[in-house]
Amino acid sequence: MVRVPTPENEDRRRTNRERKVLVAERVEHVNRIKGLLFSPGIRDYEPLRRDRRDRLEELRTGDGRALPARMKAQIGRELDRLELLLGQIKAMEAERDALLAATAVDASTPAAMLLKLKGIGPEFATILHAEGLFRHFNNRRQVAAYAGLAPSPWKSGTIDHEQGVSKAGNPRLRTTMVELAWLWLRHQPASGLARWFSERVARNGGRLKKAMIVALARKLLVALWKYATAGYLGRRTTITRSCAGTISPLANIFADPVQAIAAARAGMVLDVDDHLRARQMEWQRAAVRPALRGLCLALGESRLFLRFLTGGLDLLGLFEP
Repeated sequence: MVRVPTPENEDRRRTNRERKVLVAERVEHVNRIKGLLFSPGIRDYEPLRRDRRDRLEELRTGDGRALPARMKAQIGRELDRLELLLGQIKAMEAERDALLAATAVDASTPAAMLLKLKGIGPEFATILHAEGLFRHFNNRRQVAAYAGLAPSPWKSGTIDHEQGVSKAGNPRLRTTMVELAWLWLRHQPASGLARWFSERVARNGGRLKKAMIVALARKLLVALWKYATAGYLGRRTTITRSCAGTISPLANIFADPVQAIAAARAGMVLDVDDHLRARQMEWQRAAVRPALRGLCLALGESRLFLRFLTGGLDLLGLFEP
Protein backbone atom coordinates (compact mmCIF):
# COMPACT_ATOMS: atom_id res chain seq x y z
CA MET A 1 0.00 0.00 0.00
CA VAL A 2 1.33 3.41 -0.96
CA ARG A 3 1.53 5.91 1.90
CA VAL A 4 1.27 9.40 0.45
CA PRO A 5 3.14 12.02 2.54
CA THR A 6 1.20 14.98 3.83
CA PRO A 7 1.65 18.37 2.12
CA GLU A 8 3.55 19.59 5.20
CA ASN A 9 6.03 16.71 5.07
CA GLU A 10 6.49 17.12 1.35
CA ASP A 11 7.11 20.85 1.71
CA ARG A 12 9.65 20.22 4.48
CA ARG A 13 11.85 18.41 1.97
CA ARG A 14 12.21 21.42 -0.31
CA THR A 15 14.98 23.03 1.72
CA ASN A 16 17.43 20.13 1.51
CA ARG A 17 16.55 19.31 -2.07
CA GLU A 18 17.07 22.88 -3.22
CA ARG A 19 20.36 23.07 -1.33
CA LYS A 20 21.55 19.93 -3.09
CA VAL A 21 20.75 21.47 -6.49
CA LEU A 22 22.59 24.67 -5.55
CA VAL A 23 25.65 22.72 -4.38
CA ALA A 24 25.71 20.85 -7.71
CA GLU A 25 25.60 24.16 -9.58
CA ARG A 26 28.41 25.49 -7.38
CA VAL A 27 30.57 22.51 -8.34
CA GLU A 28 29.86 23.19 -12.04
CA HIS A 29 30.94 26.83 -11.78
CA VAL A 30 34.09 25.96 -9.81
CA ASN A 31 35.06 23.32 -12.36
CA ARG A 32 34.37 25.68 -15.24
CA ILE A 33 36.63 28.38 -13.75
CA LYS A 34 39.41 25.89 -13.10
CA GLY A 35 39.04 24.53 -16.63
CA LEU A 36 39.35 28.00 -18.14
CA LEU A 37 42.52 28.67 -16.16
CA PHE A 38 44.08 25.30 -16.94
CA SER A 39 44.69 26.15 -20.61
CA PRO A 40 47.07 29.09 -19.84
CA GLY A 41 48.88 26.93 -17.27
CA ILE A 42 47.28 28.11 -14.00
CA ARG A 43 46.52 25.27 -11.59
CA ASP A 44 46.62 26.78 -8.08
CA TYR A 45 43.56 29.06 -8.20
CA GLU A 46 40.72 28.25 -5.75
CA PRO A 47 37.45 30.06 -6.61
CA LEU A 48 35.90 29.32 -3.20
CA ARG A 49 38.48 31.30 -1.24
CA ARG A 50 37.46 34.67 0.11
CA ASP A 51 40.31 36.44 -1.68
CA ARG A 52 39.29 35.05 -5.09
CA ARG A 53 38.93 38.53 -6.60
CA ASP A 54 42.34 39.69 -5.45
CA ARG A 55 43.94 36.43 -6.53
CA LEU A 56 42.39 36.82 -9.99
CA GLU A 57 44.19 40.14 -10.48
CA GLU A 58 47.54 38.57 -9.48
CA LEU A 59 47.34 35.54 -11.75
CA ARG A 60 50.08 34.94 -14.33
CA THR A 61 50.13 32.41 -17.11
CA GLY A 62 52.63 29.58 -17.31
CA ASP A 63 55.04 31.71 -19.40
CA GLY A 64 54.78 34.72 -17.04
CA ARG A 65 52.25 36.85 -18.96
CA ALA A 66 49.22 38.56 -17.46
CA LEU A 67 45.84 36.89 -17.86
CA PRO A 68 44.13 37.88 -21.16
CA ALA A 69 41.49 40.57 -20.75
CA ARG A 70 38.57 38.64 -22.23
CA MET A 71 39.38 35.52 -20.22
CA LYS A 72 39.60 37.63 -17.06
CA ALA A 73 36.21 39.19 -17.86
CA GLN A 74 34.64 35.76 -18.43
CA ILE A 75 36.03 34.45 -15.16
CA GLY A 76 34.75 37.58 -13.42
CA ARG A 77 31.21 36.83 -14.65
CA GLU A 78 31.60 33.24 -13.49
CA LEU A 79 32.62 34.55 -10.08
CA ASP A 80 29.51 36.74 -10.00
CA ARG A 81 27.30 33.69 -10.55
CA LEU A 82 29.33 31.69 -8.06
CA GLU A 83 28.96 34.35 -5.35
CA LEU A 84 25.21 34.47 -6.00
CA LEU A 85 25.05 30.71 -5.47
CA LEU A 86 27.12 30.95 -2.29
CA GLY A 87 24.68 33.50 -0.89
CA GLN A 88 21.71 31.32 -1.76
CA ILE A 89 23.32 28.26 -0.19
CA LYS A 90 23.99 30.22 2.99
CA ALA A 91 20.34 31.37 3.07
CA MET A 92 19.13 27.77 2.59
CA GLU A 93 21.38 26.54 5.40
CA ALA A 94 20.07 29.25 7.71
CA GLU A 95 16.51 28.20 6.89
CA ARG A 96 17.41 24.56 7.49
CA ASP A 97 18.97 25.34 10.86
CA ALA A 98 15.89 27.36 11.88
CA LEU A 99 13.56 24.47 11.01
CA LEU A 100 15.82 22.04 12.81
CA ALA A 101 15.95 24.24 15.91
CA ALA A 102 12.16 24.44 15.95
CA THR A 103 11.94 20.66 15.66
CA ALA A 104 14.65 20.04 18.25
CA VAL A 105 12.67 21.78 20.99
CA ASP A 106 11.17 18.39 21.73
CA ALA A 107 14.12 16.14 22.59
CA SER A 108 12.16 13.02 21.61
CA THR A 109 11.80 13.95 17.94
CA PRO A 110 13.91 11.91 15.49
CA ALA A 111 15.88 14.95 14.29
CA ALA A 112 16.81 15.98 17.85
CA MET A 113 17.84 12.43 18.76
CA LEU A 114 19.98 12.05 15.64
CA LEU A 115 21.84 15.28 16.40
CA LYS A 116 23.13 13.72 19.63
CA LEU A 117 25.11 11.13 17.71
CA LYS A 118 28.72 11.75 16.84
CA GLY A 119 29.21 11.99 13.10
CA ILE A 120 25.68 13.26 12.31
CA GLY A 121 25.31 16.99 11.77
CA PRO A 122 22.37 19.24 10.83
CA GLU A 123 22.44 18.28 7.13
CA PHE A 124 22.39 14.52 7.71
CA ALA A 125 19.85 14.77 10.53
CA THR A 126 17.49 16.88 8.42
CA ILE A 127 17.75 14.63 5.36
CA LEU A 128 17.25 11.44 7.36
CA HIS A 129 14.18 12.87 9.07
CA ALA A 130 12.64 14.60 6.06
CA GLU A 131 13.31 11.87 3.51
CA GLY A 132 12.68 8.72 5.50
CA LEU A 133 12.31 8.63 9.26
CA PHE A 134 9.14 10.76 9.35
CA ARG A 135 7.27 7.81 7.82
CA HIS A 136 5.90 4.77 9.61
CA PHE A 137 7.54 1.42 8.89
CA ASN A 138 6.43 -1.93 10.22
CA ASN A 139 9.81 -3.66 10.09
CA ARG A 140 13.43 -3.29 9.00
CA ARG A 141 12.73 -4.77 5.57
CA GLN A 142 10.37 -1.92 4.76
CA VAL A 143 13.00 0.60 5.90
CA ALA A 144 15.68 -0.91 3.64
CA ALA A 145 13.28 -1.23 0.71
CA TYR A 146 12.18 2.40 0.99
CA ALA A 147 15.81 3.52 0.70
CA GLY A 148 16.53 1.11 -2.15
CA LEU A 149 19.02 -0.83 -0.04
CA ALA A 150 17.10 -4.10 0.00
CA PRO A 151 18.71 -7.11 -1.73
CA SER A 152 17.38 -8.35 -5.07
CA PRO A 153 18.09 -12.09 -5.39
CA TRP A 154 17.63 -13.96 -8.64
CA LYS A 155 16.41 -17.48 -8.02
CA SER A 156 15.16 -19.65 -10.85
CA GLY A 157 15.70 -23.38 -10.94
CA THR A 158 19.34 -24.01 -10.18
CA ILE A 159 20.15 -20.28 -10.42
CA ASP A 160 20.72 -18.59 -7.08
CA HIS A 161 22.43 -15.27 -7.73
CA GLU A 162 22.50 -12.01 -5.76
CA GLN A 163 22.05 -8.97 -8.02
CA GLY A 164 22.90 -6.31 -5.43
CA VAL A 165 20.57 -3.72 -3.96
CA SER A 166 17.34 -2.90 -5.75
CA LYS A 167 17.88 0.90 -6.02
CA ALA A 168 14.10 1.21 -6.31
CA GLY A 169 13.58 3.48 -3.32
CA ASN A 170 14.38 7.05 -2.38
CA PRO A 171 17.66 7.94 -4.14
CA ARG A 172 18.38 10.91 -1.85
CA LEU A 173 18.09 8.79 1.26
CA ARG A 174 20.20 6.03 -0.29
CA THR A 175 23.08 8.30 -1.30
CA THR A 176 22.97 10.04 2.07
CA MET A 177 23.23 6.71 3.89
CA VAL A 178 26.23 5.63 1.80
CA GLU A 179 27.97 8.92 2.60
CA LEU A 180 27.06 8.56 6.27
CA ALA A 181 28.40 5.00 6.31
CA TRP A 182 31.86 6.20 5.23
CA LEU A 183 31.77 8.96 7.86
CA TRP A 184 30.56 6.47 10.45
CA LEU A 185 33.79 4.52 10.08
CA ARG A 186 35.77 7.70 10.73
CA HIS A 187 33.80 9.11 13.66
CA GLN A 188 32.60 5.85 15.24
CA PRO A 189 35.52 3.41 14.81
CA ALA A 190 34.75 1.65 18.09
CA SER A 191 31.06 1.04 17.37
CA GLY A 192 29.74 -2.43 16.71
CA LEU A 193 28.84 -1.68 13.11
CA ALA A 194 32.31 -0.30 12.37
CA ARG A 195 33.90 -3.39 13.90
CA TRP A 196 31.60 -5.61 11.84
CA PHE A 197 32.68 -3.79 8.67
CA SER A 198 36.38 -4.12 9.55
CA GLU A 199 36.03 -7.83 10.29
CA ARG A 200 34.21 -8.56 7.03
CA VAL A 201 36.71 -6.57 4.95
CA ALA A 202 39.65 -8.26 6.69
CA ARG A 203 38.03 -11.64 6.04
CA ASN A 204 37.93 -10.79 2.31
CA GLY A 205 41.59 -9.76 2.28
CA GLY A 206 40.80 -6.03 2.08
CA ARG A 207 38.63 -6.39 -1.04
CA LEU A 208 34.94 -5.61 -1.70
CA LYS A 209 34.94 -2.42 0.37
CA LYS A 210 32.34 -0.75 -1.85
CA ALA A 211 29.96 -3.69 -1.60
CA MET A 212 30.45 -3.87 2.16
CA ILE A 213 29.88 -0.14 2.63
CA VAL A 214 26.43 -0.53 1.03
CA ALA A 215 25.71 -3.36 3.46
CA LEU A 216 26.89 -1.12 6.29
CA ALA A 217 24.61 1.67 5.03
CA ARG A 218 21.62 -0.66 5.23
CA LYS A 219 22.48 -1.86 8.74
CA LEU A 220 23.12 1.71 9.86
CA LEU A 221 19.78 2.94 8.46
CA VAL A 222 17.92 0.18 10.29
CA ALA A 223 19.81 0.96 13.50
CA LEU A 224 19.06 4.68 13.26
CA TRP A 225 15.40 3.93 12.52
CA LYS A 226 15.18 1.82 15.69
CA TYR A 227 16.95 4.54 17.66
CA ALA A 228 14.71 7.35 16.36
CA THR A 229 11.44 5.45 16.84
CA ALA A 230 11.96 3.12 19.80
CA GLY A 231 14.98 4.72 21.45
CA TYR A 232 17.30 1.73 21.33
CA LEU A 233 19.77 0.06 18.99
CA GLY A 234 20.73 -3.52 18.29
CA ARG A 235 23.46 -5.41 20.10
CA ARG A 236 26.01 -4.66 17.40
CA THR A 237 25.72 -0.88 17.71
CA THR A 238 27.37 1.24 20.38
CA ILE A 239 27.20 5.00 20.00
CA THR A 240 29.06 7.65 21.95
CA ARG A 241 27.93 11.22 22.49
CA SER A 242 29.45 13.97 20.38
CA CYS A 243 29.68 16.47 23.26
CA ALA A 244 33.01 17.09 24.93
CA GLY A 245 33.82 15.79 28.38
CA THR A 246 34.45 12.52 30.12
CA ILE A 247 32.16 9.70 29.04
CA SER A 248 31.55 7.03 31.66
CA PRO A 249 28.82 4.39 31.75
CA LEU A 250 26.30 4.62 34.56
CA ALA A 251 27.31 1.15 35.69
CA ASN A 252 30.77 2.45 36.62
CA ILE A 253 29.30 5.26 38.73
CA PHE A 254 26.35 3.55 40.39
CA ALA A 255 27.22 0.17 41.83
CA ASP A 256 23.58 -0.37 42.84
CA PRO A 257 21.37 -1.08 39.80
CA VAL A 258 18.42 0.59 41.53
CA GLN A 259 20.43 3.81 41.70
CA ALA A 260 21.36 3.41 38.05
CA ILE A 261 17.72 3.14 37.03
CA ALA A 262 16.79 6.14 39.16
CA ALA A 263 19.62 8.17 37.65
CA ALA A 264 18.57 7.22 34.14
CA ARG A 265 14.99 8.27 34.83
CA ALA A 266 16.15 11.55 36.37
CA GLY A 267 18.05 12.43 33.19
CA MET A 268 21.54 11.82 34.55
CA VAL A 269 22.76 10.47 31.24
CA LEU A 270 26.44 10.86 30.40
CA ASP A 271 26.44 9.37 26.92
CA VAL A 272 24.09 8.07 24.29
CA ASP A 273 24.68 4.49 25.39
CA ASP A 274 23.16 5.34 28.76
CA HIS A 275 20.31 7.15 27.06
CA LEU A 276 19.58 4.13 24.86
CA ARG A 277 19.82 1.81 27.85
CA ALA A 278 17.36 3.93 29.81
CA ARG A 279 14.88 4.06 26.90
CA GLN A 280 15.21 0.31 26.42
CA MET A 281 14.51 -0.22 30.11
CA GLU A 282 11.22 1.65 29.80
CA TRP A 283 10.25 -0.27 26.66
CA GLN A 284 11.06 -3.67 28.16
CA ARG A 285 9.29 -2.82 31.40
CA ALA A 286 6.06 -1.98 29.57
CA ALA A 287 6.32 -4.97 27.23
CA VAL A 288 7.11 -7.84 29.60
CA ARG A 289 5.45 -6.73 32.85
CA PRO A 290 2.20 -8.74 32.45
CA ALA A 291 3.89 -11.92 31.24
CA LEU A 292 6.92 -12.16 33.55
CA ARG A 293 5.68 -10.81 36.89
CA GLY A 294 5.02 -14.26 38.33
CA LEU A 295 8.25 -15.66 36.92
CA CYS A 296 10.31 -12.85 38.44
CA LEU A 297 8.77 -13.33 41.85
CA ALA A 298 9.56 -17.04 41.64
CA LEU A 299 13.19 -16.51 40.67
CA GLY A 300 13.94 -14.06 43.43
CA GLU A 301 15.55 -10.64 43.52
CA SER A 302 19.17 -11.87 43.78
CA ARG A 303 19.05 -13.63 40.42
CA LEU A 304 17.42 -10.60 38.78
CA PHE A 305 20.16 -8.36 40.10
CA LEU A 306 22.75 -10.72 38.64
CA ARG A 307 20.99 -10.76 35.27
CA PHE A 308 20.81 -6.97 35.21
CA LEU A 309 24.51 -6.62 36.00
CA THR A 310 25.43 -9.06 33.23
CA GLY A 311 23.55 -7.09 30.57
CA GLY A 312 20.25 -9.00 30.50
CA LEU A 313 16.74 -7.64 30.52
CA ASP A 314 15.85 -4.95 33.04
CA LEU A 315 13.43 -6.94 35.18
CA LEU A 316 13.89 -4.92 38.36
CA GLY A 317 11.11 -2.60 37.31
CA LEU A 318 8.61 -5.46 37.34
CA PHE A 319 8.61 -5.39 41.15
CA GLU A 320 7.43 -1.80 41.19
CA PRO A 321 3.73 -1.20 41.76
